[in-house]
Amino acid sequence: MTTPRPNRLAVHVSVVGLYTLFFFSTFSTAGYNVALALLLLATLLSAKPFLINLHKTPLFILISLLTLYVLLRSLAALNQTPELATESDPHWTHHLRTTGAISIVIGWWLFQSAKHLPTLITLAIAGLFVGVLYDGNLSAIVSLEFSDRTLWGYQPNYLGLIAGIACLILISRGLLTPTKKNSRITLALTTIACLLSLLMVLTSQSRAAWLGLAVSLPILVLLYIECFNSCTRKASFIHIAKLSAPLVLFAFLAFYFYGDLALDRLTQQKDGVTHLLSGQLNEAAATGGAIGKRIAAWLIGVETILAYPFFGAGPSTSSQLLTSLDIAHFHNIYLEIIVSFGLVGALLYLSILSLFIYYLFKAHTQNLISARFFVTLITVTIFVAIFLFFSIRIGQPGGRATLNILGALYMFAFLTHRNAWKSLKGNNI
Repeated sequence: MTTPRPNRLAVHVSVVGLYTLFFFSTFSTAGYNVALALLLLATLLSAKPFLINLHKTPLFILISLLTLYVLLRSLAALNQTPELATESDPHWTHHLRTTGAISIVIGWWLFQSAKHLPTLITLAIAGLFVGVLYDGNLSAIVSLEFSDRTLWGYQPNYLGLIAGIACLILISRGLLTPTKKNSRITLALTTIACLLSLLMVLTSQSRAAWLGLAVSLPILVLLYIECFNSCTRKASFIHIAKLSAPLVLFAFLAFYFYGDLALDRLTQQKDGVTHLLSGQLNEAAATGGAIGKRIAAWLIGVETILAYPFFGAGPSTSSQLLTSLDIAHFHNIYLEIIVSFGLVGALLYLSILSLFIYYLFKAHTQNLISARFFVTLITVTIFVAIFLFFSIRIGQPGGRATLNILGALYMFAFLTHRNAWKSLKGNNI
């Protein structure tokens, strides 16, 4: 039986919504919300094919269960403690917006308009730089005055997240596109954009982004070589060298001129790191500062989990639990989820993530998605997973948009695998 297709009006509305969403996702909450409204309208116009295509799938069922559980657990917490409704970082609705329900909608429309995906990714990166023009301190940037973490116009840690993702995508595009298909102009623009995104990561002074990029970049290259060695094409080490040369030169110059700034940022919490590595958690927590406060918060989080293991203490309770530290949340998305929703919620999240990765690998092994898409998505996921060990980001619109789009790309891979008859084998997404 052939799956019903969405009507033309819905497709046109969804395409406008996708382009709007990817462009505004990094720097405009209003633009992102308009895009979501368009995609929801398109989904309503094509409710029948949407439900027929998804309603019996394990991902749709699990995400629906998680969304329902988060909603009911939140309402129960609000009923018990009404003042939780005033907490804003994160607000209880922020959890509801990142359960994967929005990712299902975006991912389904990405699958319906798969040919637009490369352009949409490019547009998202362009949006990152437009945001700098819109809100950044251009005079300081031109003068190379990078001591101010906010000069790019973004919240510094959020900048580290989105610029790190952009960097990985741009490097992947340079490495995984055969040289004959890469014009000199395209390669030059890709390299310039990559250097700028690396500069953003460095000057954001986000240690979580630095660590995530330091781990994910070598994995990106190793996965690339492995993927191409298993294909008929051979990995072009000359091509790797061509792209790597300016990146290595940039790294040298950046740390030559701004090494003191980076070193100072890394050594600010030396005592806390020393105690942490030696297993002295209480001593590390007592050092204060960013790392000390995080460790102290994590210790409180573990105590809360032991007190409320199955269903958690409820969303938005972190600020009340951390009053003595004067911080709003646990600075660790995994701890935040378990504290808020207990092991039941954590298990649902983990099940969804496991299925995401499983279907991505299935689509890759069946050659339904390109090596570039597979390697990029895996590497970006590793980077984001490391970053979120020290942050949560769901309290900010840009962070929620980033996580929803990442989930949508996994939904795209799942739908490509599920509807293999509709996919172009070996497509260049």
